[in-house]
Amino acid sequence: MFTGPYLMFCFLQKTKRDVNNFDQDFTREEPVLTPVDDSIIKQINQDEFKGFSYFGDETS
Repeated sequence: MFTGPYLMFCFLQKTKRDVNNFDQDFTREEPVLTPVDDSIIKQINQDEFKGFSYFGDETS
């Protein structure tokens, strides 16, 4: 069972996307995606991901 600071954090969080515990300097910024260099992707051994799939539980 969770206790201490973690439990208090859960009570302060109103929704899953609640950002009240983060500095507004960060939460006001627009998100920026970092482009991935294709040459890096081509170097990754794709066999390591064989049979793996992931679908996020939240979509926006």
